[in-house]
Amino acid sequence: MASVVYNVSQAGDGWRIHLAGDGVTEYAPPKQEAVRRAKELGKRHSEWTVRVLNPSGSLETEYTFTPTESRR
Repeated sequence: MASVVYNVSQAGDGWRIHLAGDGVTEYAPPKQEAVRRAKELGKRHSEWTVRVLNPSGSLETEYTFTPTESRR
């Protein structure tokens, strides 16, 4: 399954959570809540990345989850 990417960026007085490549967008007032919500949305998928962008649009922080292969 392909990894999904959620971008978190400033939008006016709040923060926008946007699924990359899709029109799905949510908003959260504080930045920390937006990052928490994006991670929560990501956990619905087997692999996910949350990219937090600074006001100029460049990458500030990135959180990635990829499951490890089980060892036998």
